[in-house]
Amino acid sequence: MNKQSLLVWFRNFLISTVILFVVIVVIFGIKVKSDFDSFSHNLKSGSSLAVTSQSATALSKDVDQILTLGNLPIIKQALNIANFNFLSIKDEISTLIRVSPVIAGSEKPKRYLI
Repeated sequence: MNKQSLLVWFRNFLISTVILFVVIVVIFGIKVKSDFDSFSHNLKSGSSLAVTSQSATALSKDVDQILTLGNLPIIKQALNIANFNFLSIKDEISTLIRVSPVIAGSEKPKRYLI
């Protein structure tokens, strides 16, 4: 292999890797959107705490999966350069999502002052 063909192969490899990563993130993003819509509907409709907590747990797991992709070496470096790295607060994000039904008051009856 000469130097030119090696550079072409490496460029194609990098492009393929980036495309694959984008596809994976989009697939996870669609799953997160679906779980977020379900969680939001359960919260707004006044569903029970158990149902809302279950959808919050599913949403939390999906967000954890996306944040875990940030542990890949090249992606981690890119996120650090862009100052967009949420891995240090991953546990806090997950916990906040899981307890959000309780924070929103889904376990108590709704009373509104009109």
